[in-house]
Amino acid sequence: MLNIGGQKNDAAYRYKMPRLETKTEGRGKNTKTVILNITAVAKALRCEAAHVAKHLGRGLCTQSSCDARRGRISFKGVHDPAVLADHLTKYIAKHVLCPTCRLPELADGACNSCGWEGGRSGNPGPAKSRLAKRRVAEKRVAEKRLAASRRSARDDRSICGAGCAGSRDMRDVGGDSAQAAETKREVVWHTDASAEARENRRQEEFETASKAPRTKTPALAAALVSLSAEECVAIVAREVKKRGLDPNARMNLVFEAVFGAPPAAPSAALAKIATCADFLAVYAAAAPKAFFVRLEQLLGTSRALEARTALAIKQLYDAEVLTEDQILEWYNSETSASCMRSKCEEFVDWLETAEEE
Repeated sequence: MLNIGGQKNDAAYRYKMPRLETKTEGRGKNTKTVILNITAVAKALRCEAAHVAKHLGRGLCTQSSCDARRGRISFKGVHDPAVLADHLTKYIAKHVLCPTCRLPELADGACNSCGWEGGRSGNPGPAKSRLAKRRVAEKRVAEKRLAASRRSARDDRSICGAGCAGSRDMRDVGGDSAQAAETKREVVWHTDASAEARENRRQEEFETASKAPRTKTPALAAALVSLSAEECVAIVAREVKKRGLDPNARMNLVFEAVFGAPPAAPSAALAKIATCADFLAVYAAAAPKAFFVRLEQLLGTSRALEARTALAIKQLYDAEVLTEDQILEWYNSETSASCMRSKCEEFVDWLETAEEE
């Protein structure tokens, strides 16, 4: 066991973690270095294994993948265990140890030992970092919508004032007051192409699709908006136990809650991937084959969604719902839909090229 911070030779030190257990797998271009006990290490550090893998991969300048089911992470290429341990020490100093007392007691940006409160995120617990980012993004969107509504109200008042003034002028001249007021109130509308306006329109479209009665599980669909991913998974587990659902029926329940039944508009359906990434990642890791079967059914419900197959797969990959190995396994499977595979050919070629490099 190794000390987490403190003196390395202090046998009575309270905070300890296991030593990294590594091995090399594969040959040639497929050689990779695997950390076998990352789950135990992440548990001792009280952080996410995927967060540790991303930090180490960035430090090694190579691709990293986290297999939560098998409890290990892998890096492309051959890497010295001492180098991995050095990068892990840097991760501990940045995200685990308190900058004041140097104890691994950080939680949500505050130290439970000395009471220090700082601006950095500290030790990200399971799904907390993504949830915090999502809440900050929602707050920013709400502020932008409020500012836009205030500007719209000011414009309406100015238009009304101009119309009233124009009608009085026309009455003084002796013209038709009603026609003059209507002429003054005419506004030439145009489409705002700024990034802020596009984000507001996308958010309004998403909220409109979310409020529509599209799903057979309204309680779970509402929970996805307000509750965390762990709480939503618990709701699904209770529903599955109550109704005695098999794995395929459970996957149908999940997809109907996230995307609706029938699914929402293509842009709104793809937007759900980012907002429900933590929730979908749980079932993609638990049953990847059932996940892809249900995903093919979802994309095949309309031509618009089928045309966005490659975009949907890429967004699932960027949101860390699907791993590179899962996508390649689905693409090379004979049971997958050929029309879906043909639309993802360029994206899969990019994945394979990036893996070889």
